[in-house]
Amino acid sequence: MIEVKEAVKIASAYLHELLDSDGIADIMLEEVELSEDEQEWHVTLGFHPRWSDKGPFDTFTGKRIRIYKTFTVDRKNGKISAMKIRQLQ
Repeated sequence: MIEVKEAVKIASAYLHELLDSDGIADIMLEEVELSEDEQEWHVTLGFHPRWSDKGPFDTFTGKRIRIYKTFTVDRKNGKISAMKIRQLQ
């Protein structure tokens, strides 16, 4: 069975594989949740797309865009079955 730390590593590697690593910054683990049936991990990673950097002070003024993606990782084999946009409410 895949444990939580391994699920996070798998999701992070998948994100880097799909998106150009040079195009994303400040990747952070935001949430981890075990599904109700305990068969999948739901791992949410947040990052800033580099194209959102408009000026040198954007980081301090909070104008940078942050994107959240939730990955579904199978606990048996570590395969990703979904990547979804996580909307903040």
